[in-house]
Amino acid sequence: MKKHRVLVVDDRKINLTMLSKILDSHYDVLLAENGEQALALLRSEGSSISAMLLDIIMPVMDGYAVLNAMKADAALPRIPVIVIS
Repeated sequence: MKKHRVLVVDDRKINLTMLSKILDSHYDVLLAENGEQALALLRSEGSSISAMLLDIIMPVMDGYAVLNAMKADAALPRIPVIVIS
């Protein structure tokens, strides 16, 4: 059975590690350290991503900017987003 893919976006490595370990047994986990990386993964892997856990406060591009970019770009997938902080 194919696992659903979840994108986890957080600038803190400890949070990425912890969330990845929690989710890994049930999901295929993709990791991004900032909003720009998240958008790049959504563009390249978007059709296979089922949901995203998104930190709001990050350098480079914060979570609000990611949400705005997702809303503005019809080519990006419409997936459930869980905001974490």
